[in-house]
Amino acid sequence: MKKFLTTAAVAAIAATPALAKVTIQDLDMTGDSFATYEEVRNAIPGMDMTDFVAIDGNGDRRLSAEEVGAADAQTILTQHQMRGIKERPLVLLDPDGDGFMSYDDITNVHPALSKNTFQEIDANGDGRLSYAEFYTNETQTALAQCAESTFVDLADLDTNGDNFVSMDELKGGYPKVTNADFDTIDLNNDNRISSVELLAPTAECLKR
Repeated sequence: MKKFLTTAAVAAIAATPALAKVTIQDLDMTGDSFATYEEVRNAIPGMDMTDFVAIDGNGDRRLSAEEVGAADAQTILTQHQMRGIKERPLVLLDPDGDGFMSYDDITNVHPALSKNTFQEIDANGDGRLSYAEFYTNETQTALAQCAESTFVDLADLDTNGDNFVSMDELKGGYPKVTNADFDTIDLNNDNRISSVELLAPTAECLKR
């Protein structure tokens, strides 16, 4: 004997609300039609970097409308509670809500960012980042590249005591380093790295 859903059951199913779809407009604070990690976290505090990377299909450190609209992305995005628009100041990086971010504010979220890099991305040199400065490609690239960086002092790498670091010595502290990394850090192309070069912004994002 066939079983049929009662009218009440059908009505209950029909009345069950579907999860609201998340759009790029829900996440994009700056109007550039993309959403960075900070923008996503402001809208959806429960999101973490693992979720973000899973959605960022092309790895450009920002989400496009197409990436946000993908079915897998929607599964991730809709499992977390979204803040209302009026609840979304850049609280992660601008805790006092004054529209600017100090070096200490930034390093609370991005602890590997060096003071030198901060000064480089602080376009007007006022010792703080405005939202406009924060959302430049230069700033976002610097923050993403240094997300996992660690620092090793030259003395810890210089095994032969000549006050320089060779490729082999660099690999002793940074096993994942490549010849291309070494060439980038070796600013004067003398096939060795000095203490000045090791402290330069080009070396700040070495990963161990």
